[in-house]
Amino acid sequence: MERKVENQKIYKKVQKILNNSGVAPDLQKYVMYLVERVLFFRNRANISASELSMLIDQSASYISKFESVGFNIPCSVILKICEVLEISPSEFFADDYKNYAKNQELKNLIERMPAEERNRLIDYLSVAYP
Repeated sequence: MERKVENQKIYKKVQKILNNSGVAPDLQKYVMYLVERVLFFRNRANISASELSMLIDQSASYISKFESVGFNIPCSVILKICEVLEISPSEFFADDYKNYAKNQELKNLIERMPAEERNRLIDYLSVAYP
């Protein structure tokens, strides 16, 4: 429940940022995508915006400005953020980034199953969740 409230707060903050950002409406979803992820992973790591800014060799207000204004952020900076927060770019850009670790754990378990059992599981899930 606590995480759901946190996610709602992040989403509301991102919406407010974009509504006041001056970013063209057709580009807002892309900026929101990045801001939402930076906020999520920074909060998960319990790092302030100024701490993250300094860790990626930017001015102390860089991340705070990004999170509040929603400007386009270079790919090189996103990669540096991933490195500092110890997450892979795959995790950062994953569709279900909030559950990435659990999804990877499930994937690894399934991959270790014998082929016959894996096929039965896929058949069962295909029927149970069409």
